[in-house]
Amino acid sequence: MQVPGLPWHFMLQDKFWLLRKMATFLRWAAWILLVVFTVLIVGATLYAVVIQHTAVDPTAIVKELLWLALLFVNFLFVSEMIQVILDIEENTRRTSLVMADLLARMYPQSLIPPVSPVGATIPVPGMPGTPAAPEPPAAPKAD
Repeated sequence: MQVPGLPWHFMLQDKFWLLRKMATFLRWAAWILLVVFTVLIVGATLYAVVIQHTAVDPTAIVKELLWLALLFVNFLFVSEMIQVILDIEENTRRTSLVMADLLARMYPQSLIPPVSPVGATIPVPGMPGTPAAPEPPAAPKAD
């Protein structure tokens, strides 16, 4: 992943790749579970009513569908929770890198080495090594 303001060759490592894969797996599993079990429940109900001519308890079907909806929401919730935690970690890591680079460029005498060369990023006004902004024109003096 590219960090804004840093050179293209500076890429963040994907530290928690297995958690990302697990979040993706849970999202896919939730949708597959929803589709497959809905088809099975509806198919079994239609088979019992139309082909075998037996009475089906509607409360049992509603309970199964509610259980399925709860399981679906649970899988999606866990998947999104993992994704949010990973996004927070990545954002914190990016911010620390950018702040360390900014601090090293603002105070070159400090012990913090710059993450990127001084000229490799977009110049920040007011920082050492950045051309000063032109002075605004002076107001005319009243006599």
